[in-house]
Amino acid sequence: LVEHVSGRDFLAAFIAAYEVRGRIGWAVGLDLMEHGGPQTSTACGPFGAAAGSARLLGLGAEGIRDALGIAGAY
Repeated sequence: LVEHVSGRDFLAAFIAAYEVRGRIGWAVGLDLMEHGGPQTSTACGPFGAAAGSARLLGLGAEGIRDALGIAGAY
């Protein structure tokens, strides 16, 4: 687990989470709303959380891919 993180690392993880959630939201947002689906934060939030957590844990490309895959199974 992560015990101490620098401000720079925390900010990088926060930005990664925000960016991933936003880009997935923009990609599916209109389709979700047109078909009466869940709000974009509900549908895309787990992807942002997975990206930010993976960044904080220092996971490589495979670990990030796996984290996003688990978020998609949510």
